[in-house]
Amino acid sequence: MISVRTLVAAAVTAVVICAPSNAQTFNFEYDRWMLSSPEGREMVLDRLANQVERYCNVHDARGLLDVRIARDCQARTTEQALQQMNDPRVVALHQERVRRQNVIERT
Repeated sequence: MISVRTLVAAAVTAVVICAPSNAQTFNFEYDRWMLSSPEGREMVLDRLANQVERYCNVHDARGLLDVRIARDCQARTTEQALQQMNDPRVVALHQERVRRQNVIERT
């Protein structure tokens, strides 16, 4: 009979093995002047979203565990990049996009 400790150890090992390759640090570069216009903020946020998706292997994730790990990586990485950007307008734009996506997913 398999003990609970063995199952937990196996689950933790699976998470470590299936985790996206984050050995490299995520770096996002943008020109600060782009944040001065609504169009520029949209472009910066689009680029950020695309780079985070690639970094976290969102589109390559297969299986429920892989998808969950990739989505968690995506949320964490995006949040960290937005914090470093330190622009409330970009954060508000991102939050609005997330809100709209959640509405779409619920319908």
